[in-house]
Amino acid sequence: MHCRRRYVGTYLIVVAFLVPNGFALVAPSIQIFASSEVKAGDKATVTCVLKTGSQPLVFLWLKDGKEVSSLPNVKVKSAEDFSFLVINPADVHSSGQYTCFHDLQS
Repeated sequence: MHCRRRYVGTYLIVVAFLVPNGFALVAPSIQIFASSEVKAGDKATVTCVLKTGSQPLVFLWLKDGKEVSSLPNVKVKSAEDFSFLVINPADVHSSGQYTCFHDLQS
């Protein structure tokens, strides 16, 4: 894969989580694992893992406050206690703040 000069730069992926105001028997605790440095053309992976807390939970991913479901190079895979966000390939449009959000499933 060739990377054009306009894609050269530093990419920052910030992952945060929001704790819901809903009722929970045990407050959820999440651990985040992310690629440390991502360059244009690289594959970036972020994992959001439920360490403790009540289930079932629903994981949602946001980019700059909007759902990532419509982004062509971003895929999300989730299970009961974890969720992966994969950006492949990372490019100038991938730069932004990514948020792993969890909520109690109703």
